[in-house]
Amino acid sequence: MKTPKLKLALLVVCCFLLVPPVSHAAVKGVAITDNTALFIINFDFIAGKEGYRVPIGALHGLDFESSSTFAGYKVFSGEKESADIEKTAGVILSKQPIVDGLYYKIPAGKQAHFTLVSLVTVPENMTVGQYHTELSHMPYKDGDTWVAVSKNNVGKFFSDSVLLNTHISGKTYTLQSK
Repeated sequence: MKTPKLKLALLVVCCFLLVPPVSHAAVKGVAITDNTALFIINFDFIAGKEGYRVPIGALHGLDFESSSTFAGYKVFSGEKESADIEKTAGVILSKQPIVDGLYYKIPAGKQAHFTLVSLVTVPENMTVGQYHTELSHMPYKDGDTWVAVSKNNVGKFFSDSVLLNTHISGKTYTLQSK
């Protein structure tokens, strides 16, 4: 089986195992391989008078100022240093009904739970580091208008840190961090 298909299968299995059926904010992160991690950010929305639409898709690197109707997330190493990543994929999961194939629908006045799941691969044999993800852009449709969660609030949603690249190898050595 090819590596991308295996990682996607692991992502789906880990989602079912790690995503709790609760309605409070919770964060998780887990190393899948030495340089790949699964990050989870849980959050809730309470819809206004006309109901909301929340995107299913999530793109790496979107800033708060983005006009995209996709959610955005960023990967960091250390405190707030943007991480060098090889590849990443993100999706928002929910039990809400899907409309137009791109959005979840929250009925007016109702609360709904969502989970941003991102699979991140950093380059192999980089420096050992703590990595985490943060929500960087969260749009939603209120009636006919697209609105974004405020910059102050969107930055409050981040995953746990995960230690990656604990095995660094060269021609004549292998280092392992614990």
